[in-house]
Amino acid sequence: MFVYASDLHLSLNTWRSLPEVREDSLISFKQLLDICSMYSKLHNTVCPLVLGGDVFDSVKMTPELLTASLEIRNEYPDIPIYYINGNHDLIEPSWCSFWSNSFHLGAQPHTLPGGEVVCGIDFKLAEEFPDALSKVYPGCDYLVIHQTLDVLSNSLPGSLDSSPMNLFNCVLAGDYHKFVCYDPFYSTGSTNRRSIAEDGGKAFVIDDHNLHEFSLLNRPLVVVSADADVNATVSKVNVQKGQDFVKFIDKFDVKYDDPWEHYWYLKPLMKGIIVVRGEIDSDVKEYWTSEVNDRAYLLFVPEINTKDEITVDGATVAAARSSKAYLLDMLEQYPCSPEAKRMIQDYLAHPDKLIETVREKLS
Repeated sequence: MFVYASDLHLSLNTWRSLPEVREDSLISFKQLLDICSMYSKLHNTVCPLVLGGDVFDSVKMTPELLTASLEIRNEYPDIPIYYINGNHDLIEPSWCSFWSNSFHLGAQPHTLPGGEVVCGIDFKLAEEFPDALSKVYPGCDYLVIHQTLDVLSNSLPGSLDSSPMNLFNCVLAGDYHKFVCYDPFYSTGSTNRRSIAEDGGKAFVIDDHNLHEFSLLNRPLVVVSADADVNATVSKVNVQKGQDFVKFIDKFDVKYDDPWEHYWYLKPLMKGIIVVRGEIDSDVKEYWTSEVNDRAYLLFVPEINTKDEITVDGATVAAARSSKAYLLDMLEQYPCSPEAKRMIQDYLAHPDKLIETVREKLS
């Protein structure tokens, strides 16, 4: 038995455009270790945590972040952590190596406390991956990688050919920030929402070769239109067309069911994020901000023309959705700026370079 998750992106600032939203990723890290501890006690065994890369958000490290991760890790000294490095992680030495009772997964088999045989491959460029794969012990039960696979991303431009990995019993893949299962390939997506284009909040509890989806608590997110009526795509809140904004805000009260409501460290997540998309006057923006007060964070994002974007990048629905996510991320980080427009224009001109562009942006 073990818990698998990927793409924690540990950092002190979760959203670049909302610097006051802090430590969501660290809360996810603690939740994962809590789950491992709970299953260890429930089954009278050791339930380790396996991390599929991008454990940290950057190769650069601050003393505050390393200290915070160490403090959380040291609360659960008996829970082993097994990890690979993603494209965001420092490899030599990995920041994970500073944690006690933590082990790097490689091509040679590593046997977990429950007897599962696991191998891992750190993030590789597409041309480097076949050689790394050829060195992996073929009899492992689980192969952990940090690559966006074609079979999981519906052949997203730049994704990796998964066919050479069909021989493995189970491939746990990080990097693709969406929850997708296509036996024997599995992606949990990211553990916490880091932009309006992401869902976040998934992990697997793996017991006797059975994979059980586990939902982590994430900060609630609501996206509303900036027009007179409140038209919303909603998470945990139901908003009907025709409600005014004040009535909408009054409904934005988040309550968690047992057992999580008793965990004090989750309380910061109860303050959600309201994303307002579209053009809005400064006086209206000021009014909405005053009405929200301390009940939620407000983020104002311009609209995008989804139809034009899909026309340019119409190879597959998945590719179009990923393109939209990329554009939303650009607008969120650089609202109404020449930099955002330039980046979006560059992408629309070369949609086949999506993965390369995103990696360059995040490196």
